Amino acid sequence: DRIYREDGTTFLAVAIIARDGADYPDITDLGFVMTPNCLLTIRYADPLPIKKFAGIHARQKCIAPNHIGVFIGLVEAFVARIGEYVEAAGTDVYGISKQVFAGRKAGRVEISTYENLLDRLGRAGDVNAKARESLASFSRALAFIAEDMDAVSDRAIKLAFKAIRRD
Repeated sequence: DRIYREDGTTFLAVAIIARDGADYPDITDLGFVMTPNCLLTIRYADPLPIKKFAGIHARQKCIAPNHIGVFIGLVEAFVARIGEYVEAAGTDVYGISKQVFAGRKAGRVEISTYENLLDRLGRAGDVNAKARESLASFSRALAFIAEDMDAVSDRAIKLAFKAIRRD
């Protein structure tokens, strides 16, 4: 089971898209273990959103008052990063489209050019599929956490939770 509760502890495993130093993003697992007073991450990569979140947290002392707030902040960071992947893939697809149609107008285009464009198109589609998988995984985790939000009294965390579920 990727999402469950046991003895008051919540366990969430989500699939994330991450580069982790590689040229091309891949899917890896990220685990969250939440007790009433603690949030622990279990990861097999060092994703950029966690590095950024930790850096901000270190500079601003306490950006979230509890483990739920930290979890929501981390999810926000991941959703923003996934948005960057989707935007970059969309930009690449747009560029590919322009090259294809410019080539058709010019007349003859080398086969190797089309092979290169097809490769780029496949990579953009793969990135979008991985981004979609990652967002779906976070969506399931947020749906599971929704019942915990009733006990949260901090209005800012509740608003951030609603916003991130919409995103």
